[in-house]
Amino acid sequence: MAYNDTLPNKEYYSANDVLLTVDIEDGQPVKQLESLGAGIILAGWQPDGKGLLYWLNPGRGASAASDGLELWSFQMDETMPRPLTTGLTNKEWQSFSPQGQLLTVEGGDRIVWSNKSLAVVNPNSGRMQHLANPKGCVAIDPCFSPDGKSIAYVAAKNLAEMFGALIKLMILMLG
Repeated sequence: MAYNDTLPNKEYYSANDVLLTVDIEDGQPVKQLESLGAGIILAGWQPDGKGLLYWLNPGRGASAASDGLELWSFQMDETMPRPLTTGLTNKEWQSFSPQGQLLTVEGGDRIVWSNKSLAVVNPNSGRMQHLANPKGCVAIDPCFSPDGKSIAYVAAKNLAEMFGALIKLMILMLG
């Protein structure tokens, strides 16, 4: 089992989180790592049980999380975690192949239909393969096939330009 806990601090937004695991046999929590002034949002275990994925939330802001956070990998046999990619904190946007590769949606921006693409990441090494989107589309809701040789995803129209124009228009109207 894995969980995170926030260490006591007068200033909640600058408090450190710790990532702990509990061995089912002895029931004792073991501190695996400590964040520095950031919250930890657990994404889950790797299928082989040898590593954890989590998002790091500096300042613990909901707004920052809405714009995308850095996804990290922590391997139980290593001492340092490694950053993988940045994206929204949507666990459903992650799929593991039987070979342990992670298919995930990357790209910041809280608008789902803007600037999102897929990447295949090796959580053990951090190696990444960026997958090209169909022209004018974003890629979301990915899933590996049971054998890990194919992927399925939703290709939706990329509305980044439309939202950008709308925001500029609102600024002109208000300004």
